[in-house]
This record gives sequence, C-alpha cells and structure tokens, in this order.
Amino acid sequence: LPLTVHDFALAAGDTIIYNMNAPGGYTFQLHTTNAASLGQISNQPWDYAVLQEQSQMPSFPPSQVAVEVFPYAHILDSLIHANNACTKTVFYMTWGRKYGDASNCASYAPLCTYDGMTARLRDSYLQMGDMNQALVAPVGMAWKASRMADSTIDLWAADYSHPSVAGTYLNACVFYATMFEKTPIGNTYISTLPQATATFLQNIAHHIVFDSLTTWNIDVYNPQAAFSFTQNGYAATFTNNALLSNAATWDFGDGTTSSDLNPVHIYASPGTYQVAQIVTNGCGIFDTLTQ
Repeated sequence: LPLTVHDFALAAGDTIIYNMNAPGGYTFQLHTTNAASLGQISNQPWDYAVLQEQSQMPSFPPSQVAVEVFPYAHILDSLIHANNACTKTVFYMTWGRKYGDASNCASYAPLCTYDGMTARLRDSYLQMGDMNQALVAPVGMAWKASRMADSTIDLWAADYSHPSVAGTYLNACVFYATMFEKTPIGNTYISTLPQATATFLQNIAHHIVFDSLTTWNIDVYNPQAAFSFTQNGYAATFTNNALLSNAATWDFGDGTTSSDLNPVHIYASPGTYQVAQIVTNGCGIFDTLTQ
C-alpha cells in the first residue's frame, strides 16, 4: 500500500517519503512496545503517521474496544506528537470481511455480516479520531460505496479479508485524497487495473473523502481565527478568540502591525479600518479573519 500511494502521488507531481512496520496480526498494544515501530515513529519529523489496528479488534463490542484498543491508540498518538508536535496522526479505517467475521459471529451478532462489521469499524475509528484530534482515512466507507455501486469489482483477496489489487488501489486513492487534499480523479497511475476500473475507484474515493471532510476531521483541528474588539476614542482593544493557535499577527489597516496576542492600538485619526488577524499553530498552517 505505501508503494502504491507513493506511485499514485508521483504521477500527480507529489512526493512521498515513507516507511512502515506492519507485522501480521499486530495490535496497537503490541506496537506500543515494538522497537521497530517506535523506531519508525522517531525516524524523522513526519508530516503524517498512519495507524492501523489489527483488522478485527475495532469491530469488537464497544466495551471491549474501550479497554483493548482506545488506550493504545492514544499512547501511539502521544508518541507521534512527542517526536514532532506537527505530525498529523491518521487512523486507517479498515473494511469488513467480505462475508463477516465467522470466527467471532457467535459471540457478537454485528460481526456476522459485512455490513455489521463495517459499521463497527467505522464507529471505532471515528471515535479514535475524535479522541485524539486526528484524521481518519475513510477507506472502509470507500469499500462500502464501491461494493454498493458495482459489486463486480472484487476488492478482497481470496481470503475475503486482505485487499486485492483493486482494493489496494482504492485504499491508495483514499489516502492520497486524505493527506494531500487533492482529488484522485484523473490520475494517470492505474497500477495493473483496466482504465475503467481505476477511474471508477478514483471517483469513489473522491466522493467519500470530499463529501464529508469534517466527518473525517480533515482541516477540523487547524487554527481558526477569531477576535472581538472594543473602542474608547481612538484606542481599540483587540481580544484574541482564535482556536487551536499559539501565535497571532495583526494588521490594523493603517499601515501598522502587531504580534501581541491581545493588542491595544491607537489610531491617529478617525475612520473605518479593515483589521486582519492571522493566526498559526506553529506548523505552517494559517487562518485569517478580517473585520
């Protein structure tokens, strides 16, 4: 998958430097003490760190997931931000098994079907995103949309669990859209798929990601400029009400600026001035508000 995302991005003129540690059947709990995983996290100041739980764990009953998954998701997210505060964690929402999880069906009814397992995975990954102010790559929802639109495109490998070439390609389209916030539609890299299949999957990924950006927390936790002000004669007192930012720059509209969080500015003459507040989180992401 990382290589497919890399090749897909390269075809669009973008570059990805990637690394991965994904032993078979590994859980978040095991990753928290795995030397290779910890080494990958601290390898460099990543832009994104993608976390995928073992494929069944987040589909288990909520009370079990709360104990066996959520705490370790938070530990990994904390380690990621301890390495680099600006790294964005991405939780990899996986997909249900093609015919449900037969091995756990008897103990938890939702796992008896693809739809039931997929719904549980969606809920758990969205909770992890919200709990950690992290992004969610909605791969599982793209699989569901693809299956509903054209069930002849088989996204599963022969074991009904892992992805086929088409499944991996759809996953790559979703990750590209999630991380670069660019449409995958029209990309010339089609892996080994027929052009029509690749185009179909590109469209599925585009609509799942971009139709519900806030659901997947894309740009939700970016700085948001906001301020209020009071006047006393020629003096204006500005109150910084911005969210998720640690610095502000002000342009008072009369040729002067300030980097104080809550500045007081005295105008030389009466008039109407356009005041701009530019806020940042220190990670190269800015927002501007003008009043």
